[in-house]
Amino acid sequence: MENLVNLHYLDIRGAYSIKRIPFRIDKLTNLQRLTDFIIGEGDGCHIRDLKYLSNLKGDFRLSGLENVNGKDAGEAKLI
Repeated sequence: MENLVNLHYLDIRGAYSIKRIPFRIDKLTNLQRLTDFIIGEGDGCHIRDLKYLSNLKGDFRLSGLENVNGKDAGEAKLI
């Protein structure tokens, strides 16, 4: 995932088999649209990784919020 640094748009709507966003999505700093951010248990992406995706625009869905801990939520700096 981290090799796709120039990716601008990631549409995973309807991809119900995805259980979590892959580890290292925080390296996709050019990402402008993301339809769903899925927080899974254990290894993988954490909500704190959103702080590196500062170019995101528009709406997206947060899924798996039951897997978020307080420390990660504070680090995400969501506005």
